[in-house]
Amino acid sequence: MSRKWPFLLLLLILLGGGGAFAWQAVLGRMERGVEAWAEARRAEGWRITHGAPLRGPLPWRPEVTLPDLEAASPLGLGVRAERLSVTVLPWEPRTALLSPGGAIALRAGGDWTPLRAADLEGRAALDGSDLLWLGEGVALGTVEARRVALRWRDRQLTATAEGARNGPLQLDLVSALLRSDAPLSSPEAFRTAGGQVQIVRLEARRGEAAIEATGTIALDPGLQPEGRGSLALVNPVEGVRVLRDAGMLPPGAAASLSIVAQIGARTPEGGGAPRLDVPWDLRGGRLSAARFSVATFPAVAWR
Repeated sequence: MSRKWPFLLLLLILLGGGGAFAWQAVLGRMERGVEAWAEARRAEGWRITHGAPLRGPLPWRPEVTLPDLEAASPLGLGVRAERLSVTVLPWEPRTALLSPGGAIALRAGGDWTPLRAADLEGRAALDGSDLLWLGEGVALGTVEARRVALRWRDRQLTATAEGARNGPLQLDLVSALLRSDAPLSSPEAFRTAGGQVQIVRLEARRGEAAIEATGTIALDPGLQPEGRGSLALVNPVEGVRVLRDAGMLPPGAAASLSIVAQIGARTPEGGGAPRLDVPWDLRGGRLSAARFSVATFPAVAWR
């Protein structure tokens, strides 16, 4: 029996060495896949930089970590992360699990804004057709949300934020569905192709009050957003009260708007909450509703 032990020990060593070799081969393929994805995005006009990939130590969880990642799209959208871990599980070989860590910041046509989250995880199809992000306890600048979900699939962006808050303004739910079939390689290409972003649905709710909007957004000759559409205020009197309590409307203006809402609101034929339908318009960085100025926005810096 004692003569068998050297053979068994040699067999275990060979199996371990073979497993380690296979493990390193899997991580090598993952690194090449990540770099191929980055090169494909660079060919589309993206700027992507990161440090040397770091390989994970766990054989049952193939993982590659990209330190000091920065990715910026031609449309001025960007993300920075101190590190991003990419995992491809054996039973889901066409899907990558994404886990950012350290300091994170986002950019949307302006300065970088810090992003904090109690938990943030992503799933991405390796062919680029589907991307899903789920977050808990998310804060982007002054905007906070209890739970966030973002998904890009089939040229559509679906976004949901539960328990959203911006200063004194609190909302139970914010959701949006946006779609565009135009090229996104650059603002110039988007406008040349007559590109538009369709606001299929945009909704914000607080208690019994809600704002629902639809419309389209394009780019003017100066490559700045412009658009128009329709806006529905559900239970508008209650909505005015929410804005007043949040300090977004002076008491006098809130009283006047409440009177307008009571006069203009209509109850749908099939019943339901009263609603006030008005057009909205975005031009020259100014957003107006029913010809009243609502907000102004700084010029978008695409690069």
